[in-house]
Amino acid sequence: MTNCNKPTFPLICNDADFSEPFHNTGEQIYYQKIDPVHASHVDGVVLLERNGNYYKAIYTENTINIEWYRCRYKDQPNDEAMITQAIQTAAYLGATLRFDAREYIVNKQLEFQNLSCFKLLGDKQHTLIKSNTTERFSSYYLKFVNCKNFIIEGIQIDQNKKNLVVYKEQDWGPEDYPELLRDFNGGIYITGATNVEIKDCSFLDLYTRAVHIYACDGDIKITNNLFESGVQTQMYRMEHLTISQSRDANVIVENNVFKNAENHNPATGVVAIFAFDLGEKNLYLSITITLNIVEEIILENIDYTQLTFMTM
Repeated sequence: MTNCNKPTFPLICNDADFSEPFHNTGEQIYYQKIDPVHASHVDGVVLLERNGNYYKAIYTENTINIEWYRCRYKDQPNDEAMITQAIQTAAYLGATLRFDAREYIVNKQLEFQNLSCFKLLGDKQHTLIKSNTTERFSSYYLKFVNCKNFIIEGIQIDQNKKNLVVYKEQDWGPEDYPELLRDFNGGIYITGATNVEIKDCSFLDLYTRAVHIYACDGDIKITNNLFESGVQTQMYRMEHLTISQSRDANVIVENNVFKNAENHNPATGVVAIFAFDLGEKNLYLSITITLNIVEEIILENIDYTQLTFMTM
């Protein structure tokens, strides 16, 4: 993670003050006393307050486990609160948050603002974020606003089209309709961010948009991901990857696979990459889109990719 070399807490060489078992993971977690922290950072799992003293869990390879939080949120009907708290703690610590090889249930957008220096790391093959309802929700599973220097790796997101109503013209709205209100059950939305990387992830069962990068700068890297769509019956909003109005960013889209079910109706084809308004502010910026595989794209009046770059 770029510009993330300074840890929130320096290395403490003292012995642990106490330990506690995390029954759901089978781990014995050791805690060390630290200087006081703001109450908003005390999550009851990695950062504790006991009798006016503050303690931090000892973890290796700068990595915390999201499953440490499961027992704390065991009465919740889904995993939304657990994921939210774990990501916020990882960002505060400048750490990697490791997801287990299991399904995580999310039925609404989870939004994160002004976080920096964190990594979300899944199992790649078995870490799956999904909805378990037939009710669609507005926007995206994960939304990051004004965040910096973060990586999302090895996570699958099921966009759940197979269980949702068909997207219709009224969902698209008038021409001046806000863009985000046009999207439902999207994968990841990132805006106002600096230095973002999404790699080795899978975005399954496309409904509207899988990934949307908007008004970001620094380095944007989208590499080694799978974007998948079944047969579509709608014709208004089907884009795997959108990168837009990021005029001060270096963009790399490389080694991704855009895999779509066989489709013989051009009116319901899928856009693999929709990119526009890039590279305008700086002559030294680069835009690299290479070595991507696009399967089964057939559209009316459009190529398999829409690419419009603005340069000085």
